[in-house]
Amino acid sequence: MFKEALKGWPRFSSTDLQNQVVAAKANLEDIQLLMQKRPFDSHLSNLERSRKTELCDLMLMEEYDLMQRTNTDWLSFGDKGNAFFHNVVKEKKTRNNIWSILDIQGN
Repeated sequence: MFKEALKGWPRFSSTDLQNQVVAAKANLEDIQLLMQKRPFDSHLSNLERSRKTELCDLMLMEEYDLMQRTNTDWLSFGDKGNAFFHNVVKEKKTRNNIWSILDIQGN
């Protein structure tokens, strides 16, 4: 089971995760608007509860992704949204790229 979950992991990107978070937020807002029209609908209430759980899980995954990409504990202090944080992420990504490969003769 764990091995199967890891097989799809390299294809997973943080952009997909961000898009999923945005979609989950929009879905939850739609359900909450419906709940304002029908406040006693138990089906909507259960649906809202499950969508909130889904959104929390996605946001937690997004936070873990940011922590892993930065190797810092800034997220515990709530600094994931500022420009300095994103510049550090971009710098680390650039530093981790392989720009060229040289052979023994230096070519």
